[in-house]
Amino acid sequence: MKQIIIFGTGQTSEAISHYFETIGNIKIAAYCLDGDYITSDKFLRKPIISLEDISKEFANENYDIFVAIGYKKLNKIREEKLLDLQKLGYKAINFIHPDSHIANANLIGDNILILEKNVIQPNVTIGNNTYIWSGNHIGHHSQIGSNCYISSHVVISGSTTIGDNSFIGVNATIRDNINISNNNIIGASSLIMKDTERDSVFQEKGTEKSKVKSFRISF
Repeated sequence: MKQIIIFGTGQTSEAISHYFETIGNIKIAAYCLDGDYITSDKFLRKPIISLEDISKEFANENYDIFVAIGYKKLNKIREEKLLDLQKLGYKAINFIHPDSHIANANLIGDNILILEKNVIQPNVTIGNNTYIWSGNHIGHHSQIGSNCYISSHVVISGSTTIGDNSFIGVNATIRDNINISNNNIIGASSLIMKDTERDSVFQEKGTEKSKVKSFRISF
């Protein structure tokens, strides 16, 4: 594998860099940002290059890329930066953690991230530029769209469709044979039992604070 350049210098990039170097044995040559956002010349002891200058210093035939940006604006920033780099001729890699159980999933596209402890059952399709963080269950014959972000401990039951540019929060559960439309936000601990409409938001209320003070409770 070629050395890679990672776009992004936030916490997502730092976490992904750890997986790449310690698990994937992937050598990171540099990091990249839009020029206006560069405030330092290094990140994790590697040089930072502007998107505007990347082709001058790192030829696309010698380096692959990975866009390590989270779910802001429903993953659209990650989508835009991937397209910018692809237009410059760079190929994005996929990363699949070896400690996930994946049964003949069909990965369509590039910049796909699948971290540890995921169970992905047979005949699942995963779209371009989608992140699946750690510890999820994705049921058989499900289709995960492009530019999605699935957090941790999510249950997506069988034959479910997740639309493009959607975010699925921690501990969310989606029943089987459900269609989640594009640009949906499924908040933490949400339970989805029927099809959703485009641009929908589902949000569970947080646990209410008790009126009893902690020092009054004995364990």
